[in-house]
Amino acid sequence: MYYKGWGSLVFLGIFLLFCSNSVKGQVVGSSSNDRDESKSTATFSGFKKLSLPGNYDNFFYMDELGIRLADQLVYFESPINQTTYKLGPKDMLTIDVNGSISMLLRGMVLNSQGDLIIPSIGTINLSGLTIDSAEKKLAYHFNGTYKKTSVDLTLDKPRSIQVHITGDINNPGKYTFPAQTRVSEVIKQIIGKTLSPSTMATDSVSSRNPQTESEDNSLSRNYLNNESYSIRNIVIQHQDGTTDTADIISYFATGNLDDNPYLQSGDRLNLYKLTKWTPRVSISGAVVSPIEAEYNTNDSLKNFIQMGGGFSSDADTSKIFVFRKFDQNVHRVTVKSSNFDNFALKPNDRIIVPVDQGKQSTQSAKIHGEVNNPGEYPVIDGSTTAYDLLQMAGGITNDALPQGAFLTRDTETMQDEDKQEENPTLLNPHLLRRTSIQTREGFEYLTLEANLSEGKVGINLTNKDQLKQLNIYDGDRLYVPKDNQSVFVFGQVNEPGYYSFHDKLKVRDYIDKAGGFTLPADSNEVFIVKAGSRSWHNPSNTDIESGDMIFVNRTPYKYFTDIKSFELQEKQLRNDTIQLILAGVSTITGFITTYLVLTQ
Repeated sequence: MYYKGWGSLVFLGIFLLFCSNSVKGQVVGSSSNDRDESKSTATFSGFKKLSLPGNYDNFFYMDELGIRLADQLVYFESPINQTTYKLGPKDMLTIDVNGSISMLLRGMVLNSQGDLIIPSIGTINLSGLTIDSAEKKLAYHFNGTYKKTSVDLTLDKPRSIQVHITGDINNPGKYTFPAQTRVSEVIKQIIGKTLSPSTMATDSVSSRNPQTESEDNSLSRNYLNNESYSIRNIVIQHQDGTTDTADIISYFATGNLDDNPYLQSGDRLNLYKLTKWTPRVSISGAVVSPIEAEYNTNDSLKNFIQMGGGFSSDADTSKIFVFRKFDQNVHRVTVKSSNFDNFALKPNDRIIVPVDQGKQSTQSAKIHGEVNNPGEYPVIDGSTTAYDLLQMAGGITNDALPQGAFLTRDTETMQDEDKQEENPTLLNPHLLRRTSIQTREGFEYLTLEANLSEGKVGINLTNKDQLKQLNIYDGDRLYVPKDNQSVFVFGQVNEPGYYSFHDKLKVRDYIDKAGGFTLPADSNEVFIVKAGSRSWHNPSNTDIESGDMIFVNRTPYKYFTDIKSFELQEKQLRNDTIQLILAGVSTITGFITTYLVLTQ
């Protein structure tokens, strides 16, 4: 009996030692020398132990697996919810066990059946369980083998999910996405990028990381402007037979995540194109972003105001007009603010948010340059004058060039949808062609005028009558340049450039400073170009001022060449005449010589 009992103890000791080595080699890799009471010195699988130089009692660990996972650039917009995420094949887990036995299992992957195989524990199926439920199931199995142990379960890397896309699209089929992918990402891939299933069906999700897509910033607006597919009434069919809905336009307009749910593996989406008979609803008027979109049965006045970006600053928020067709007639329904939340919309309703005419105007104009107080000043369209704006800015400085100021009228302040509307006060040579008798040269001149003006008009700030008659409008810009006390001389002068202004100097004095006339210069074609207006004047009809320009024209090339040609022809004619006279003299001399010979 003693021998048998001793043999049983020896066998039990060998068995326990074998189990310990098995767990150590396959799972943990810890020793009594490496473990203290807090277990901070334990060596775990997936970690690399690094000793600190000069101190052999302290060391730290580097998470190699975590670094590799982080390098895959899989994007998640928020932490995974442990109570709703359901585990499935290819999910990667970490299991932290503490108690009578301590171990950390890194990189544990559920197989194709959803099973997790743990040494010394066995096979545990976790497919379809939430993370919290799977954690409880693991704790139950571990406590069946090791008493008084706790289990913490972490999802290291979610699996990819497969979604079936059907309907009237170019490439229906099965597509692969990362877990926790929302419907908007799927729509972006199918409609926005028109990718084929072959380019999507891959386990590598890093190439489809939304953060690496350069065009993502513009896709939301593309969705709102999409007129091809129905993306407000998307039906999601789950594998368990239940359904869900998505409204992508509402999601991008309001940010409501309920309109853009997560997809599950095996979900089916059916996409179809819109037609001209598809019901629509629009909101316009005093809203931030007017929009027309496909009708949704859940549409209400409240959510459509949100889809329009909310009220603009000039909106009359006390009421809204809804225009609705009924009995072949259009009726206007006035909805008070107290009923905004409860008013249900119908197909093809048109919502108009009125403007509050009593609100204070936000119109302004800018004055800058050589004024005492440059800046942006409030104006009233058609009422505030240039003189008023100049007075608000405290007048001009001593360095200002008052005759060189100009006003720029901004013609681009219209909203995008109104930019194609033609302003009847603007010069458009193309529209004038239809009923005009202008020649081609005349139209070329009008086109040049339109291109050069750019909405600018010269102003002489010394002319108070002109300033008081010039009305200022929202967006106008008045610029007062600096007086550099110079005159610019150019054209047919030998040394064109800027020359100091003196009120006693005449035009010819500035031309002399510029080196005088060039050879082809026409001294009768000298002009003064006024600062600001850039108008041309004869020197005898105006005084030269600081900032003006002096232009010397040239003799037209045709006339110049004609004069040279005339001089050459005249010289040639003189040579021909001399030769003719010499020939005549020679002939007469010959006659005389012959006569003398015959008479002797």
